[in-house]
Amino acid sequence: MTERLKENWFWPVALSSGVIVWLLTNTLPPQDLGYWELVVLFDVLFTLPLLFALCYRRTLTSKNLIIRIIALQCLGIWLATKLVPIESQMVLPQLAWLRYAGLAVLVLIEVRIMVALFKILFKPDTGSKQLEDVGMPPFLAKLALLEVRFWRWVFSVFKR
Repeated sequence: MTERLKENWFWPVALSSGVIVWLLTNTLPPQDLGYWELVVLFDVLFTLPLLFALCYRRTLTSKNLIIRIIALQCLGIWLATKLVPIESQMVLPQLAWLRYAGLAVLVLIEVRIMVALFKILFKPDTGSKQLEDVGMPPFLAKLALLEVRFWRWVFSVFKR
C-alpha cells in the first residue's frame, strides 16, 4: 500500500486540499470571501495541475499528461463553482466558457481515441495480445473482443 501511495501521492493531496477549501468556504462569513474565489481558482487552475504533473511526469507520456491536466482544470473550474458561494462569485461566471471549451476539446480527443480503438478492434485478425500491447488491461481486452464478436453477429443478421 505504501508503494502505491508513493506513486499516487497526488490524490490524497488533492482530496485534502478540496476538504480544506470546502471547510473554509463554509466557515468564513460571505463578506470575507471576496478574494477567496481567486485563491480557489489559482489552486484548481495552477497548483493542482502542477502537482499532478510532478506526481505523474515519469509514468505518463507528455501527450497523456497534457490531456489529463486539461481535464483536471475543467473539473477544477466546475468544483470551484460548487465550493465558492454564489454571492461571492465574481470571476467564475466569466470562466464558464473556458470549462465548456476544454470539455469540447476533451470530447474530440475521446472521439479520436474511440475511432482508433474501433479500427483496431474490428480488424479480422485482432487478438487480445494486440490490445494488451496498446495498453489495454487483459480483462478489458477480452471483454472488448467479446463485444466485437457480438456486434459482428448483429451486423451479419441484418445483412441477411
